Amino acid sequence: MEATQPWEATDNTAIGSKALYFNTTGYSNAANGYFALRSNTTGHNNTANGSTALNANTEGYDNTANGSAALYSNTLGNFNTANGSDASFNLTGSGNTANGYAALNVTYREF
Repeated sequence: MEATQPWEATDNTAIGSKALYFNTTGYSNAANGYFALRSNTTGHNNTANGSTALNANTEGYDNTANGSAALYSNTLGNFNTANGSDASFNLTGSGNTANGYAALNVTYREF
């Protein structure tokens, strides 16, 4: 797909299977890990480090997820930071900070 504006879908980095897989016009994103930022389409300025980190994000921006499945369910939330495996796994709001395993989960995820 050819971008229609010079800023669309630029300055992105994807490392890992299907990282930033559905990105269309999102820009300035960094995805490191299997399915990291996989569903992102228009979100920008996001950083996802870890398998499935920010996996469901579509339009959210300025989010940082470090750890496997960190901010996994975030779709539209902005300005979130999650550090740790499963941190904010089910959280979908904005302006949150979670540090530690499963921190700020709405419900606990069993393995």
